[in-house]
Amino acid sequence: MSAHAIALSRPDYGELEARMLRCARDNAAASDCLEAFENEFAAAVGRVYALAVCSGRVGMWLALRACALGRHDEVILSPRSWLGFGRGLLRAELRPLFADIDPESGCLDPERIEALIGPRTRAILACNSNGHPADWGALGRLARRHDLVLLEDSSEAIASRYLGRDVGTFGDIAVFDFSVPGALCCGQGGMVVTDDPELASALFRLRADGVLRASCPMLRAPERLRLPEPGAALGLAQLERLFEMLAERKRVESDYCRRLQGIPNLRLPRLGMDVDEVHWTRYVVDVPPAVRPAVVRAFGNEAIECATAPAWGGRAQPPRCRQAAASELALPFHSRMNAQQVERVARVLERTLAMTPCPSGAVGLAR
Repeated sequence: MSAHAIALSRPDYGELEARMLRCARDNAAASDCLEAFENEFAAAVGRVYALAVCSGRVGMWLALRACALGRHDEVILSPRSWLGFGRGLLRAELRPLFADIDPESGCLDPERIEALIGPRTRAILACNSNGHPADWGALGRLARRHDLVLLEDSSEAIASRYLGRDVGTFGDIAVFDFSVPGALCCGQGGMVVTDDPELASALFRLRADGVLRASCPMLRAPERLRLPEPGAALGLAQLERLFEMLAERKRVESDYCRRLQGIPNLRLPRLGMDVDEVHWTRYVVDVPPAVRPAVVRAFGNEAIECATAPAWGGRAQPPRCRQAAASELALPFHSRMNAQQVERVARVLERTLAMTPCPSGAVGLAR
């Protein structure tokens, strides 16, 4: 990528990461970064047990296995759940039931779940979408009332807070992912956390098998389950610098908010009820669906990366999910962005929205 280009996302690595990687490499036989990373991560998020794995996708598979979900058991989730968990459930012979999202948060809407619960329903899988906490109060009450497992997908979230608690502390099991565009990035890897000793024992037992083979249909090839020591070393360094990196991302968020506020036909991210703090994974705005292709082209012409929301399931999606997928646009967002780059993005966005005709009423977006 040229120096003029603006990347959609990038990891934030520095001297501490390089030093930790050298240490893990030079002391490979005696390295204990994995256990240290697990202990420090559990303490950081407020959980008792943490299990470092090769990816968030594998972490969710282990969580499903640890909860002993059986063939054709039903799991309620949003089509927007990260990493195609819906497809993974289908291939695992579990039955995904898709509920619509809350229009403000983009997370699974508890009010849309109850009608889907039946005798085969065993679990709710809710995502802290783009870093925004789900309505864990209502989801927890619903899960307890129907005796359901509550799985927390924190693949897109770290350090966000809801009702005074960090994300990752609400589900029976929670899963984090450490790939781009997350703030804490190990290149790959994930973490599964829980407070339940029986679930923790099952998770560690499953990981001890060493290699995940055909029993995990989410994978195309056999994959080692443990996070490698170099990845754990990188995770330790990133965890130490986490709040420094999050503060820089907040600076970029503030620059965007100040510069984009008040632009016609543009809606900025917002916080839902009972949410104390959100650390966005991406900076996602809503634009009218009719003009979004023109905005994407304009960014491409200026060497600015952006991304549109995936539309898993196409027209079979619930209406709010479909509407959000049609209007969302992720702008470049990472801790190394400067004010001049934010200004470049804002100028292109403002100019294109002003020049492109917008149908009347087209700004009535999902969020």
